[in-house]
Amino acid sequence: MPPAPLLVLGLSGQLGEALLRLGLPMPACALSRRASLAVATPGVRWQQGALEDDVARGPFEAVLSLGPLDAFARAIEA
Repeated sequence: MPPAPLLVLGLSGQLGEALLRLGLPMPACALSRRASLAVATPGVRWQQGALEDDVARGPFEAVLSLGPLDAFARAIEA
């Protein structure tokens, strides 16, 4: 059975672009508020939406947040 993917928030931003150049260590689901920024990337499934919309469906191995920490904290708290 393949491992659960990594949920990545902010992959379409500046930090995410750098991480994509290095390569992700496992398959990932990238959540993006803007579909236009989602580019075809091997091993990455792009999903349009926001974390607070509860659109990301797991299970996920882990969550990596590269976006604003306050938004991530609010979503986790909710």
